Amino acid sequence: MKKFAKRETEMETQSKTTENALKLLGEYFAPGASLLMDGKILPGTAHLIAGLLLRSAIGPIGYGLVIANSYSSSTTSKSLLRHFIKEKAEPAEEKAEPAEGKSTEEVVEPAAAS
Repeated sequence: MKKFAKRETEMETQSKTTENALKLLGEYFAPGASLLMDGKILPGTAHLIAGLLLRSAIGPIGYGLVIANSYSSSTTSKSLLRHFIKEKAEPAEEKAEPAEGKSTEEVVEPAAAS
């Protein structure tokens, strides 16, 4: 049974790798292709238009940035910029811990009795 699960996991990994390779190849021909392959029509079309505009305005650097952003959005669901911006950590809630040797009930009950 373990061999079957291992083989299935390996096949899923190979399938995902092949899918990502095809997405990257599609991006070479048309920016936004990877998003279009995922069925995300609006973002894919927006990347296609932006890629063509930036290619004519900035050149290959702009075109490459749009391709990288589209591929990143497709494979990781995060834009290229979000990979470089550190996300703010949510503040941890402070929990009052009971003193050593006392349970939470022992600490709370005397305070409630006063």
